[in-house]
Amino acid sequence: MVASLRFNLVALSAISVLVGAVLVATTLATSVVQRRHTVALLRSLGASRAQIAGAVLSEAAVIGLIGGVVGVAGGLVGARAALISVRYSVTALLRSSLATGIEAEPWLIALGLAVAMVVSLVAAALPLEEAVRTPPLQGLSDTAPRRLGLRTVVIDVAVLAGMAGCAAWLVRMPAWNGLPIAAMVACLAVMAMPLVVAGPLLDGLARAGARPLGRLHGPSLRLAAAALAAGRRRAAWAAGAVSVAVALAIAIVTMVTSFRGTVERWTEEGMRADVWVRPLAMERGVPTGELDPAIVDLAVDLFGPEVVDPFYSIDISYRDHPVSFAGAAFDVVAEHGSVPFPGRESSEVFAEAYAIGGAVVNEPFARRFGVREDDTLVLEPPGGPLEVPVVGVFSDYSRSNGLVVVDRSLFLERFPGRGPLDMALFLSDDVEAAAARDRLLAAARGRFLIEAFSNRELKREVLAAFERTFAITTALSIVAAVVAVIAVVTVLLTLVGERRRELATVRALGASRRQIGAMVVAEAGLLGIAATAAGIVAGLIVGVILVEVVNLQSFGWSLQLELPWLEVARLALWVAAACLVAGLAPAAAAMRLQPATVLSEER
Repeated sequence: MVASLRFNLVALSAISVLVGAVLVATTLATSVVQRRHTVALLRSLGASRAQIAGAVLSEAAVIGLIGGVVGVAGGLVGARAALISVRYSVTALLRSSLATGIEAEPWLIALGLAVAMVVSLVAAALPLEEAVRTPPLQGLSDTAPRRLGLRTVVIDVAVLAGMAGCAAWLVRMPAWNGLPIAAMVACLAVMAMPLVVAGPLLDGLARAGARPLGRLHGPSLRLAAAALAAGRRRAAWAAGAVSVAVALAIAIVTMVTSFRGTVERWTEEGMRADVWVRPLAMERGVPTGELDPAIVDLAVDLFGPEVVDPFYSIDISYRDHPVSFAGAAFDVVAEHGSVPFPGRESSEVFAEAYAIGGAVVNEPFARRFGVREDDTLVLEPPGGPLEVPVVGVFSDYSRSNGLVVVDRSLFLERFPGRGPLDMALFLSDDVEAAAARDRLLAAARGRFLIEAFSNRELKREVLAAFERTFAITTALSIVAAVVAVIAVVTVLLTLVGERRRELATVRALGASRRQIGAMVVAEAGLLGIAATAAGIVAGLIVGVILVEVVNLQSFGWSLQLELPWLEVARLALWVAAACLVAGLAPAAAAMRLQPATVLSEER
């Protein structure tokens, strides 16, 4: 389970690194554009292309080194901040696990620095090409805007089709050593698709939207669309960064929404007891140890044997893999129902298992070992082999290693004197749960360290544990979104720097400062809209892969897909607004341009 969690988090972190690589590329591109005349002058004075390339790569290496140091330090600080929440989530499933601190292993620090350096140097590829292609000063001229040719569009479409086909093939691949490596590579391929489509998307927006936008709001929006097309290559970097960030956020929201909805339904169907009893919890509400066996007798004396369902569990080996072997009161849950069995009534399954001495297994166990109903399991607990028929497979999101449950009589035959992990009470309609809980706690006071929850309280605790578990993945998407907005600011500042003469000419022809500012802000808005649209499509596809394939291969959990349309709409509005705000700084820079000064410099 921990290996799967680690793998999934590393894969999601890799997507955040991809967004960071785009930011490095835009930063270096800005540096090259701002010093284009300086680079051209150096070329005129005899600097070779290799020397220019060395300067750009050195700058990229410095960015990677500084970013790596800050990133490693920030990662250690963030790990310590998240430690309590993660420790609770893991210990809630693995009660015997011990609390540990954060260990800053040297190899991990070195790996973080190496990743930062490699990503930064790779991200320098496009800015490097632009720098080495800068001609000497006497050959320097403004590059005329170019539309995408048919050949480029065909190539982009072919690349997109190839990536889509590759992703579709990968999601059909089985897990490798229990890890959904092929499925995660498919997610990365889908995430990269907006980077390919960003250029044609912006070019198409300029082609199709110039006239309609011009009619809607004068020349500012029309000029904004044309400006994006003119700076399509750099604008595509920012659009790609925004798209990847949006896709990551949408994918995580889709997975979390589907998971939460599934867990809510599971708790409603499976947690039917009125009162739940467990050992007294330690820090952060994590229960420790087992209940004293005598607490079961006390509950039976107070409420009767027909309402008490103790749950026993121990780890055993099955086919050389660790699984959980548990015992429950099948006669009690046969009357009241318990965990859900898809397509079957829970009470009927437990009644049959009680009658024939059978077992029920959870879905992760069935998927992990290829077990179906009516199969016979040969278990090897202490005391010799135990053969039990499988009566049903139930939905479960608590033990991803696999769980086999038999009647408590069979369990206690092999493990006499064992105490239950927890205990459920199914009270009659004329007994109030709060009163029964208080009665049990009063009877146990001074003898047993226990705590009891009502049905509503336990369900609320389950959902709280769920929120803590997915807090890290949500934080990853927020970090990626912030980085993407920075990329928008950087690229727009680059485009403003490139178009100083054009902007000054427009001002000289009568455009007001407000119109210039509106044009730059409109560029940011159009870029955000186009990038968000691509990101939503990619994010929903990745979300479906995470729900339908990754979780199934990682943990054996089948989730019911829920597409979060409301959250998607909110995110789209938030990103569009963030891009508009990101355009304010470049707009202010454009509005400060003095036409006379700029045009005199360009002579």
